[in-house]
Amino acid sequence: MIFLYAVGRRRDTLPNHLATTSKVCPNCDRSFLVNQVGPDGVRRNHRKRTHCFDCVPFGDFTARGLSRRSRTEKPCSRCGEVKPLSDFYKRSRGDHKSMCKSCHDKDGTSTRNDYKAEAVAYKGGKCRDCGYNRYLGALEFHHLDPSKKDFSIGALGYSFETAKPALDKCSLVCGNCHREEHPRLSDLAALKADQGVLDPGGPKCSRCGDCKTPESFTVKDGKPGSWCRACFRTYQRDNRIGIKREIIEYKGGSCSMCSYSRSHAALELHHKDITQKDFGLGEVRKRLALVKEEVDKCILVCVNCHREVHHAFGLR
Repeated sequence: MIFLYAVGRRRDTLPNHLATTSKVCPNCDRSFLVNQVGPDGVRRNHRKRTHCFDCVPFGDFTARGLSRRSRTEKPCSRCGEVKPLSDFYKRSRGDHKSMCKSCHDKDGTSTRNDYKAEAVAYKGGKCRDCGYNRYLGALEFHHLDPSKKDFSIGALGYSFETAKPALDKCSLVCGNCHREEHPRLSDLAALKADQGVLDPGGPKCSRCGDCKTPESFTVKDGKPGSWCRACFRTYQRDNRIGIKREIIEYKGGSCSMCSYSRSHAALELHHKDITQKDFGLGEVRKRLALVKEEVDKCILVCVNCHREVHHAFGLR
């Protein structure tokens, strides 16, 4: 009887046809042998490797990432067009997203609109006070009790189920009605926070005549001012309201599209030609005489009509 014994090959040697096989690295264009001795002292055949061991060392599995980083353009997974990498948003890990910026923004806008449409339908689909329901973007959520507000509805991402507990604390109103309600609440809260603490031995406010603690006064150039914070905030608010009232009266006093005129807080200026816009008039702090040239480029509209116009022309 003849016994055949299989003779095992040493692990540090390979057949000649494998030992001489080489490839060209697509990153550095240099040839390299497929079989190499690893850090553990064992020679192996890396026949599936595409990059040399200088570009992608042993144990490094970033060959795909390396090939991606070496290119200057890529196809968009949504529209299919090949665009430069500058047209793609960059991830925190260093690579670029699969969709181009245009498709990515359209996808995000569509998702947000679907999320808001579901939330608006849940709250009745129209303004609680005036019944407005023409444009989804002009409908907002107003917290019935600001002290129970944990976060804004817009910060909840795109999950309706996550936003549902917060929606139960809100009512659905249009932009005009929301502006009518918020100035009253915010002014009262700000004035209450800035009242300060009365102190008979403290400095005296030159505006209201009350003696308060030094912390209750404004600070200018490192020195306490002559007005307390409550008086200073009241002055700033009244000044802004006076400037806006002057501009609104100059532009007719009501919305040029729907004739709304109940609250000055809900009236805004819209540039008729965006290419001629030199600066925004959302927070005007200068009198009409100084901004009259810019005001003449605008029409007076309410919040609801302003958003409808921007939506119709594809503006933000």
